[in-house]
Amino acid sequence: MNSTPIAPSTPDVHHETSLAHFPVALFSTVMGIAGLALAWQKAAHVLGWSGLVGQGLAALAGLVFLVVAGFYGAKLLRHWAAARAEAAHPVKMNLAMFALSMEH
Repeated sequence: MNSTPIAPSTPDVHHETSLAHFPVALFSTVMGIAGLALAWQKAAHVLGWSGLVGQGLAALAGLVFLVVAGFYGAKLLRHWAAARAEAAHPVKMNLAMFALSMEH
C-alpha cells in the first residue's frame, strides 16, 4: 500500500476572478449584429430576397444581448467594485461609449 499523501488540488484562481474582467464594451457586439440584421432586412426587401437571413441575425443579436447582459449582471452582483472601477476608467468606459456611438 502506498502511504504517500496526495496533495489537495489548488483552486483555480483565474476561474474565481475572470468574471471581474468581463468588459462592458461587449455590448457593442450586439449593436454590430443588430445593424447587420437591419442591413440584411433592408437588402432583402429591396432585392426581393427572403428575409430569413435578416431575421436570423436579429434573433442572434437578441440572444447575444441576453448572454452579455447575464454575464455583466453577474459581474455587477459579484464584483461591484470591479464594475465601478471600469465605469471610472477613462479609457475602458470611453472605448465602450465610442463603440456604441459608432453604430448611429
